[in-house]
This record gives sequence, C-alpha cells and structure tokens, in this order.
Amino acid sequence: MKMYVINSSRICNRRYLHTLYSSSWLLAAVWCLTACSQQGRIGKVAARSMFGTAAFKHAHTGVAVMDAADGSYLYRYNSGRYFVPASNIKIPTLYAAMKYLPAQLPGLLVAETMDTVYVQPTGDPSLLHPDFKRHPVYDYLRQMQKPVVLNASNWKAEALGYGWAWDDYLGYYMAERSPLPVYGNTIRWIQQRSVETRDGLTDTAVLVLSDPEVNWEVRFSEKRTKQFSVTRSRTENRYEITEGKEWKKELEVPFVTNGVAAAMELLADTLKRTLLFRNDALLPLPETAGTLYSQPTDSVLRPMMHRSDN
Repeated sequence: MKMYVINSSRICNRRYLHTLYSSSWLLAAVWCLTACSQQGRIGKVAARSMFGTAAFKHAHTGVAVMDAADGSYLYRYNSGRYFVPASNIKIPTLYAAMKYLPAQLPGLLVAETMDTVYVQPTGDPSLLHPDFKRHPVYDYLRQMQKPVVLNASNWKAEALGYGWAWDDYLGYYMAERSPLPVYGNTIRWIQQRSVETRDGLTDTAVLVLSDPEVNWEVRFSEKRTKQFSVTRSRTENRYEITEGKEWKKELEVPFVTNGVAAAMELLADTLKRTLLFRNDALLPLPETAGTLYSQPTDSVLRPMMHRSDN
C-alpha cells in the first residue's frame, strides 16, 4: 500500500495567502469606494456651488484639492491648465513675507555724514499711505536739516509685472511697483457737488480735488456723463477728467512712477524741500549705513489679506 504524505503547512500557507489576497482585494475595494465616494462628494459640491452658478458659467476655472498628509489628490478639475494669476497669489506672498521679512518693515537705508544724508529706498509700500497714521520715514526726512541724496541703484524691477494684462492700468489695484512708493502710488480724485443760491437763483457748483495735490497736466472734458471718470495714457501723468452726475464720488487712480521721479516730486511738495537724486551704482552707501524701520510687517500684510484684490 503506497502512502502519500501531504505537506499540511503548504496547504495552510495557501489558505493563508488566499485569505490575505481576498482581504487585500477587499481593502482595496473599500479604499477605492471611499476615495471615489469622497471625490464624488467634492465634485457634487463643486458643481452645485461653483461650476453650476452663473458667475462661473463662462469663467476659466481650475480646482485641485490635495491631501496634505500623503500628497494625493482628493479632487481635480482643470488642474493641469494654465491660468492668469488671481487674488490667491497673495497667499504665497503672505507666506514669503512672514518667512523672510523682519517684524518691522525696512523703510530706508540711511547713512549720515557731517554735511549730507544718503538714503536708499527699500520698496516700503507704507510711506504716506492713507491706511497708516504713523510715518517714521516721512518724519525723519521732514526733521532732517542736511541735504538728502537719494540713490535707487538697487532697484532692478519693472513698474508692471510680466504675465499680467495691463489694459486695466487705471484700476486702483494696478498701482505700479517702484523703489520708493508714496501714497500707495495712487492719486485720489474727488468730485463733489454743492448747491449755491445767489440773488434768488440756485446753481450747482462742481468741485474736483486731488489728494495729494499734483502739479501734473489736468484737462477737463466738455462731455457730461453719468459717472465721474479720470483717465490718462499708460505712460504719462497727463489726466483728463469727465464730470459725472454723482453728488460725491471718489476714484483712486494709479500714477506713472517713472522710477523715483514721481515720488521725489510728490515728496518735495509735501516736505517743502527738494531731495537730491544720484542713481550711481558706483556710489554705494557708506558701510556705516543703518536701517530706518517703518511699519510693523503684520500691519502691512493684514489689509492685503482682507481685501479681495491683489
């Protein structure tokens, strides 16, 4: 009688592997159903609250929702397409500012000698900006009795960034970049009507003001429209004002910075003194140059994050 010895451990291993494979397939199926269910839920919410609305009907929109723990995508819609940067660019801007800028924004680099003060701008956006009540840089320049020489040879950027549409350069959110921003690099134009009565006759007077005051060319259009408007060419500070029917209307219009030329002109008018300019890279600030700080960094970042525009 021939006997066959069966390897019981092999049978057990096969049963174990079969069970393991079955469990793996089951877990994979559960994971897939969960992930698909999660993607489906996010997709339904996006379709209902975003893509199904009138505002997004003709918009170029992309969405990517990522699990920060493992880097997997929970939901994607047009995420591989290229889009013009929008207001969410201020989020990485905030991160970079908090990571690399000090607690106080550098307002000027300053070196004072026996007879002259040399200053170099830092691009601080808060100088004479109406959002801030204190202006340490302005206070310093106002009390200085010595001649002030400004050197902006450290500025290498352009007024308007690449990859952005420039046709809305008159919008308040399109202020130019410059080494020495003042007043947010915008002019506030104000139209105000008032009623005057003389000799029994009632007349409406229209007054147009600028804040700050400017000495640039201003022309008043003969047209009358419903809305007060202020326009200029993209490259010149020559303005045309059209009267509107509003009783009071304010417009914030960016001005052409021309490097530091416009800022020095506006500062000279405000400080009641002339700043000297020497844009010579061969004339660096002395080694004794120090930093004059302006605003707390978080005080400058806060309004940027609260407002919807860039």
